[in-house]
Order: sequence, then C-alpha cells, then structure tokens
Amino acid sequence: MTMHALREGTHSAVRAPSRCSPPESSFGMPRRHARFGWGLVLGAILGAILGSLPGLASADAAAPAGGSAATKARRLRVTIATLPSPGVSEDVQVAIQRELGEGLRKNSHLDMKDLDVRLAEFAQEMPFDQVELARTTLQKGREALFKMEIDSAILQLADAVDQLIAVLPYIKKQELADAMMAVAVAQFQKGKTQAMQQALRRLFVWRPTYTADPTQVPPQMTEAVEAAHHEVSQLARADLQVSSEPSGAQVFVDGDYIGVAPISVPGLAVGEHYVTLRKLGYKRGLRVAQVKANSGASVVGKLMRSEKYLLVEQAVVKVAPQMGKSPIDSVVDNLRETLFLDQTLFVQLRKQAGEDVELSAHLYDLRSRQLISKQVSTVRVQAGVPQAGVLASVAEELYRGIDYDAGLRAPVDAPPPPPVEARPLYKRWWFWTAIGVIAAGTATAVVIAATQRSASCPSDHVCTGSIGLALSY
Repeated sequence: MTMHALREGTHSAVRAPSRCSPPESSFGMPRRHARFGWGLVLGAILGAILGSLPGLASADAAAPAGGSAATKARRLRVTIATLPSPGVSEDVQVAIQRELGEGLRKNSHLDMKDLDVRLAEFAQEMPFDQVELARTTLQKGREALFKMEIDSAILQLADAVDQLIAVLPYIKKQELADAMMAVAVAQFQKGKTQAMQQALRRLFVWRPTYTADPTQVPPQMTEAVEAAHHEVSQLARADLQVSSEPSGAQVFVDGDYIGVAPISVPGLAVGEHYVTLRKLGYKRGLRVAQVKANSGASVVGKLMRSEKYLLVEQAVVKVAPQMGKSPIDSVVDNLRETLFLDQTLFVQLRKQAGEDVELSAHLYDLRSRQLISKQVSTVRVQAGVPQAGVLASVAEELYRGIDYDAGLRAPVDAPPPPPVEARPLYKRWWFWTAIGVIAAGTATAVVIAATQRSASCPSDHVCTGSIGLALSY
C-alpha cells in the first residue's frame, strides 16, 4: 500500500461512524452528555433562584454608570414667582421681574428661566416638532444653494421663512433673519435682481441692524445690500397700537421688548413687523402687523389659557402668607415636581411713597423647602424703568456665600414606618420550592444513569462508555 493510499485509508477510518458509539438519549445526544446537560439545567435553576435573593446581586450591577463619583456639577434650575402685589401696576411688576431675572442669568451656577417658559415646557406647549421641521427645511435650502441647485434652493428657503414665522415666539429672531438673507442670495444667484431687492427690503424693515455673514453672502452682493439698507432708512414711519386679551401681556416687537399691553409703538418703518405676546398662565401669541404710511397699524393678541397653570397658581397663592418661614409648606412640591425646579425666588412688591417700591425677595430651595436667603430693598421706578443697578445687586446678594454643592437638609415630614423584620431563610416559600426542585432533579439523574447501559462491544474493538457498566457481567 502506498503512502497516499495509507493516508486515504486513515482519513476514511476517521470519517466512518463507529458501531461502538454510546447510545443516544431521547434528545439526540450521547447519554453521558445528556446527564451532563441535566446538571447544567439544575445548576441554572439554582443559580437563578439564588441570584434573585436580596443582597446576592453582583456588586458590578449596583455600581453607578460612569464609575467616577466626581462628576461635573449641573447648574441649579431657578425661576422667579411674583406673589400677589396689590397697588403695584402690572408694567412695574414685569419690569422688576425682568431685570431681576437678568441679574440671576449672570450667575454661571444657575439655569434661570422665566416661569412662563418653565410652564410652557411642562405643559408641552413648545412646538418642538414644528421648530425642528422649519430648521430642517432651512438646512436643505442652504445645501441646495451650496450645490447651485438654485430653483430648489429658492423653494426650500421660501418655505423655511414661512415655517419660521409660524414658530417665531419660540425661536431666536436671528434664525428668521438669516433665512430671509439666504432667500436674497438665492435670488441673486438666479439673476433675479428685483426679487433679491424685495427680499432684502423685507428683511431690513424689521431688522434694520442686521449684519450679513460674509461667509454666506457673496461679495458681489455688497452693493445691493448697502442700497437696500439706505432705501429702508428713507421709508415713512408710523405707529403700531398693540393690545391683548387679557390685558397686561408683555409685548415684543421684532424681537425687542416694548412694554405691557395696551401700548403704542412709535416710529416703525412701513412694512411687515412681528409682534409676540407673553403672559404668565397663557400660551404665547404672534401677530404679523402691516404698518402703512398714513394709518399705521393696530393688532389685538387674543391669548389662550394654559391648561397647567392652575397647579402653579394654587402653589403661589398658598405660600404667599408663609414667606420667611423655614421649612415652607409642602405645596411647593408641586412647583418642584411639575416644573423640575431646584430653587424659586418669591418676589413681593409693595407701593411706597412717590415712585418707590419695596421689594421683598425670598429664595427657597424646593428640594428641602428651606429658606436660603432673603433681601428687602427699595427700588425707585421712573416711567416704568427700575433704578439702574439696584436689582442686579439684589440678585448678587441673594447668592453671596451660598455653597452650591453643599448637601441639603431633608424636609421635616412624618417619620418613616418602622422596618419590617425579615423572616428566616427556611421560612420562605421559595426556599423549600428550590430544595424540592433540586431533589427531584437529582433523583431523576440517578435513575437515568442506573437504567442506561452501553451497547455491547465486539471482541476486536475497544469501546468507551460507563466503566462500571462495561465491566459488569
């Protein structure tokens, strides 16, 4: 026999099934493997039961994600709540609250937002989907303009402008201005000079201080941009009358705060202007005003009531008589849980002689209901404008010496219920259930092992299997 034939014969012998292979179990595997499989099953059952016991969970599972305890401290979420202040006009209340809020925003440890913004977020009144759609449309238009797909760019950018106007109370006005400039650029690239000039005039009427981004506007448009600026500066001026239902809404014209409705806005260039109205307890409103040379314009903002404001109103009214107490009533938990606040600055105003207003400010930590600090100051308000620097100083003094990372004292509530004494292990139902399962599994494995026999082995073969059974006669 050649070496090649020997290799072929060896390979054939390896591939041929042995007549002495151990008999298979009903699962289609060798019986010794089946017994091993039963052991795995029983081990898995026991492991699952023991793993579910309290205190036996893996330490890795209990470890916090991220590993490091030294994480970056987040900013504290803060807002201002104005308490009932009879005798103080609504425009003075708004002016003081706005300036005090600006002072708190300068504190890098704080995430300061107005109460109506917090409420709109909680009530899901912010049109996030519409805002995202408008921004996506604007981005697609810019991409088409970059690829010099001008017709598509003009359509996309014009749609983006309309969509951004619809959500203008909830976005930065710069976004709308940039979109309008992009329309002018697309018209310039198309060679439509008249349409480009019209787009520029529309922009500069409501945004006369807009500065074009040189990376977005080709240098060839510089002359046209300057000409549009000059043309708008020569337009006739007229007044805009703004009122609201209910009255007392904050009025913003073209993104600038004007005052409290009803109010007259003088000297606006004829053309399109955007009026945004805000009032605590109501959804934001938008009106587009077309100011004309002879008659000006008049708009009325009818605001819709916020469905979630009742919770905030009840909390503010109930805590008003408790200012200065520590801890404060648990009703403030509504503010903490619904608006996700850490702290609230409660402000109450009292009319004094002449133009003076007394300001009482109490800063509470809502997590512990504890009074952190308080300030009482006299503010002079002339023509609806608070005295410069006073409220910024109040905002700074309220947080002077405050440890932002210090632990908080727990609120004084009812004592927790007494702990329930744990029963011994052997008195729990699942303990004896586990013992029964293990015992039954072990008995089954012994019976299977005792009743199984290996196949007989011919005299000219050497067989493997259970040694004890192979040697029996």
